[in-house]
Amino acid sequence: RGMQIDYAMFSVNGRCGYVLKPERLRNPEMAFQVPPSQTLTIEIISAQHIPKLKDNLIDKIVDPFVEVELLIPGVDAIKQKTSTISDNGFNPTWNETLKFTFNCNDMSLVFLRFVIWDKDVSKNEFIASYCIPVTSLQLGYRYVPLNDVNGEQFLYTTLFIRSSLEFTSA
Repeated sequence: RGMQIDYAMFSVNGRCGYVLKPERLRNPEMAFQVPPSQTLTIEIISAQHIPKLKDNLIDKIVDPFVEVELLIPGVDAIKQKTSTISDNGFNPTWNETLKFTFNCNDMSLVFLRFVIWDKDVSKNEFIASYCIPVTSLQLGYRYVPLNDVNGEQFLYTTLFIRSSLEFTSA
């Protein structure tokens, strides 16, 4: 998870290796402002071409579900997950809405992490993931590319989502 957050943070500026501190940490006048409450809505619509696990010796079809984590500095990860789609790794469809309500002074340090798991009887097995800063998340309908355990992007494997962010005054 740490490497995924690091990669997501430095991908904002084209991976040049330098990211400014958040405005609140550079400007002392902003240090005591109360952050507005925000609601991030993520609709997990579907996925495409989820790969089979290479470690599996039998020819098993994946039973995928999506876990979405909201990572906020100083707070435990807020996790929600979709239901499991049985025997469909080619084009599973969820059409499920997940809502996250939070307060944070430094939106540039808030990350959203998508993880695809294979539901199994004994344990859930990791298939793919993607991490992105919430400030870089383009709202509306989007395809999210998915990466393997080494951070390499899967070819043609995507997650189709719709996202929205609403601010409410404190």
